[in-house]
Order: sequence, then C-alpha cells, then structure tokens
Amino acid sequence: MDASSWTIGDTVQVVVNKPADLTGVLVSLESCSTYSDDGYSADKIYITHSKCVNDHISASLVDSSSTVRFDAFMYENSGTNSTFLECNIQVCVSSDGKNADLADCGEIIIENENSALLNADANNLTCD
Repeated sequence: MDASSWTIGDTVQVVVNKPADLTGVLVSLESCSTYSDDGYSADKIYITHSKCVNDHISASLVDSSSTVRFDAFMYENSGTNSTFLECNIQVCVSSDGKNADLADCGEIIIENENSALLNADANNLTCD
C-alpha cells in the first residue's frame, strides 16, 4: 500500500529490515510516533515505545524487534490531511562481529524499556 493511499481505518504496517549482507548487526524499532506537522513537533502521538503500544489505534508489535501495525487515523483541526510518521531504530553491533542478538544490546534495550514503562500512562500506552 502506498503511503499516499492510506485512509482512516486502514491497517498500516511499518517494517524495519536490515540489508541481508550485513552481519553482526541487529536492528530493532525503539519507538514510532506520529505528528500533525512535517516539522515533527506538533501533537505527538506514540504508536509504540519499546514493548508498549497505543490501544486507541489498535497498535501491535508483530515482531517485537522489527514490525509494528496500527490503524490509520487523521488529526482533527490540524489544517492538513496528512499525518507524519517518525520511527526511531536501535542498531547494535555484536561483540564478535558475527552473530548479533539482544544480549549484545542489553543496556540499551533495558534503558528503552524503563523509559517506556515510566512514561506509558502519559503517552496512552499499554505495556505487557
């Protein structure tokens, strides 16, 4: 589905893929948010942060490290028909340069999870 053809209620899927020939690297979604402006500063709505999701737009983590889905929506009274999506990713390089896994990213993952848990209520997120 082309981004210009989304309509309210469509399921939007964001997938992060690393190049197949890149070894020793793990790429995962840290958070995804939307904004009502192209400067990514107004009306921020979290879709996901770590393992926490926004139930109001049926957000879900399909693959906890690389895929999120949510129902498309539109900001009311924003003066535009656009919603601007921003996703932050974590990139971890393995200590041996061959096999990356979440253990190599331990402190970063834990710090992101703690931040998500602390801010879940303020960001309308539900955490497992």
